[in-house]
Amino acid sequence: EREFLADSLLFRFLEVDGLWQELTVPESGLAFTWCQVPLVYHLDESAEPAVSVTWDNGERQTLALLALPAETAEHLFRRNGQIRKIELVLHRRQLFGA
Repeated sequence: EREFLADSLLFRFLEVDGLWQELTVPESGLAFTWCQVPLVYHLDESAEPAVSVTWDNGERQTLALLALPAETAEHLFRRNGQIRKIELVLHRRQLFGA
């Protein structure tokens, strides 16, 4: 839990297209890249835990489970640019050591 931000912060990363991008990580958030796709975690006790995938066409898909379907993971691992961001909403009790 100590890794999550107390205040929002700008996060700079190199995306799959080879361009530098920036996004704002919110308070109670954490960000990193996986296969050059930004993953943003949010701790939010008032929201249902969920995973959202933002696709290259701007569509945002919210998944019922806290897991990526195999076909979605395949796009991530291939670094084909179809996935632009993955966001996870979690509760504190879901963290290790919470």
